[in-house]
Amino acid sequence: MYMISHKSLKGSLAAFRLQARFSARRPFSQSALMFNAKDSAGEETKPTDGEEAGAADPVEELKAKLAKKEKEYVELKDAYVRSKADFINLQETTKREIQKARDFALQKFAKDLIESIDNFGHALGAVKEDSIKTNDEIKLLYDENPA
Repeated sequence: MYMISHKSLKGSLAAFRLQARFSARRPFSQSALMFNAKDSAGEETKPTDGEEAGAADPVEELKAKLAKKEKEYVELKDAYVRSKADFINLQETTKREIQKARDFALQKFAKDLIESIDNFGHALGAVKEDSIKTNDEIKLLYDENPA
């Protein structure tokens, strides 16, 4: 009595599926030739994990890789554009801050100069008329047209 085991049935079914897949799509595939050679020798073939992975449609694999690369490209381009925009914003902000610092320095200088001139004017106003007439150095401070 001849018994068919579960393993041999499963292997035969997998071999049939592989043969149908390869013969319909890629008649000159190495895997299909190897399968046919083993089958004609009367051996049962059991596909390994590597063959099953290789049996997946290469077009689908390439499409998946392409989609992954496109997604990565979009993410990197987005990061690049954002970095460039941040850099431009940083440049503009730095220019504005430098201009503000210059304006503040000029305002501070003008304020200090006005205070000094004001103090000098108060000092000149505090000098008595007698001192102006008797002291030549003080008289030079009040002369409009020194010679």
